[in-house]
Amino acid sequence: MHRKRIKCLLTLSLCATLTSQNAMLIANAEEVSKILKNDLRNEEVVYGEKATIEEVEITEELTKENIEATSYDSDIQVDPEQNKTYSIDGGLTRSASLDNLETVTLTNPNSIGCGTVTTDNLNVRSGSSTSHEKIGALKLGDTVDITGKSNGWYKIDFQGKEGYIHAAYLELKPIEKGIDVSKWNGDIDWKSVKNAGADYVIIRAGYGRNTVDEKFYQNIEGARDAGLKIGIYWFSYATSVENAKIEAQKCLEVISDYKESITYPVFFDYEYASRDYAEKQGVTVTKELATEMANTFINTIKSAGYVTGLYTNKDFGNKYFSEDVINSNNLWVAQYASKNTYGRAYDMWQYTENGSIAGVSGNVDLNYTCLIPEGVSINTGGNNSNNNDNVNDGNSGNDNNDNINDGNSGNYNNGNVNDGNSNNDNNNTENKPSVPTEKGVTTANLNLRMEASTSSKIITTIPKGKTIEVVEKLNSGWYKVNYSGKTGYVSSKYVSMNGSNNNTNTNKPSTTSQKGVTTANLNLRVQASTSSKIITTIPKGKTIEIVDKSKTGWYKVNYSGKTGYVSSKYVRL
Repeated sequence: MHRKRIKCLLTLSLCATLTSQNAMLIANAEEVSKILKNDLRNEEVVYGEKATIEEVEITEELTKENIEATSYDSDIQVDPEQNKTYSIDGGLTRSASLDNLETVTLTNPNSIGCGTVTTDNLNVRSGSSTSHEKIGALKLGDTVDITGKSNGWYKIDFQGKEGYIHAAYLELKPIEKGIDVSKWNGDIDWKSVKNAGADYVIIRAGYGRNTVDEKFYQNIEGARDAGLKIGIYWFSYATSVENAKIEAQKCLEVISDYKESITYPVFFDYEYASRDYAEKQGVTVTKELATEMANTFINTIKSAGYVTGLYTNKDFGNKYFSEDVINSNNLWVAQYASKNTYGRAYDMWQYTENGSIAGVSGNVDLNYTCLIPEGVSINTGGNNSNNNDNVNDGNSGNDNNDNINDGNSGNYNNGNVNDGNSNNDNNNTENKPSVPTEKGVTTANLNLRMEASTSSKIITTIPKGKTIEVVEKLNSGWYKVNYSGKTGYVSSKYVSMNGSNNNTNTNKPSTTSQKGVTTANLNLRVQASTSSKIITTIPKGKTIEIVDKSKTGWYKVNYSGKTGYVSSKYVRL
């Protein structure tokens, strides 16, 4: 009995010990579980990307509440396109029913775009405001060539005069098609994109202070190798002018090795998510602040030699950007609709975020370039069936449907009336006086072509600011040049010759003054070159006084109190 009692006591003692140990083990296991859960939460809190637990250096334990509270902390700038719930278009329309529009070819090197008048009796004014004098009117459906932008108006050549029409009443025609992409578009077959008809791509280089898009290098090299034109956008989380400059400097660092491949603008992308982030940091984004940040980013990029631009939409732009920053920049606007109703002068239109194109899996943003962005060179050569009624010299921007002076439609010789800039005339060896080799600097991204014609094949695009060797000057407004081991032709308009007068003709024997009659609507220019400024347009059938003849195919003439140069091809003596 006594032994049994002792055994029983021992048994009870052992059970108590085991129970205590088990309790300690359970408690320890629960504590370990808590730590592991916290560690796994920490795994999610990584700047910009998720990482495996091995890659995470745990510095503190964060509860779920801590994580949510710090997701907009100054050290954490999340990818704005991750689990995207916003839209630059405000979420009003997330897809477009827009048909796949055909692009038009600009036949005029001075033209930056063309469009169709959408209202009847559209006033043409002498300047870019309603306070300027009315100089004429356009009709519903008239097609005009655009030669510039100014304060939300388009500049056109109207009956030999510089005219302006309000941008809200002109529907632009697309001249190039493109896409914009980021890492979220996955691996892209760039050759298929090119073969599907895309002319360019705008690639996200990164966002915020220092996050590089993980597909950027793959994307830009693939697009470059496929022969696509390339632009860049950087999504901004800036909350101050200083931060905007830091972002711009990071963007420059990322894209610097590809400068010669970037021929479209580098865009500042500041959106609703940017504003929301600032508010989480206690910063109220005003129009003044957003404008200053945009100017700082853009000017920093521009000072490095890149073409720049601003990405926005109607609502956000009106609220957060000044008139000056909108009107003075290459503008890429988002409106996901079948028509663009932005109402201001713009260059590029992002018309859907739910588009599709061969080479890209899933949805992709689709864009049209409607005006040549300032500093960008686009192939403006070739004949365009939409412009058969253009009476001009291939270089005047006077491609209007507004009947120049004498009431004619301008359909002379199927649109081939010009003053020395036709494809056949550019290669006339008699029009190529040799000059000593000299240096020039490109003032824009400039196409180097096989022949002296905008319809000729492009050899390469010479970046803005590059030095080229000018081996021959043509009186038709082209230079034969050497660049990087390649020889071809460039437009003299975009080459600075260190102050020399590029259009001076030294081969002008004087002749006795005589009369002539114009056989077409004919541009009177300041100098004997199609790249020279137009003084006025002389109507067909007008008598002019010829005071000087040039062996290069130009006449110096007097007309209506004005003196200038005209192509001799369209004067009957």
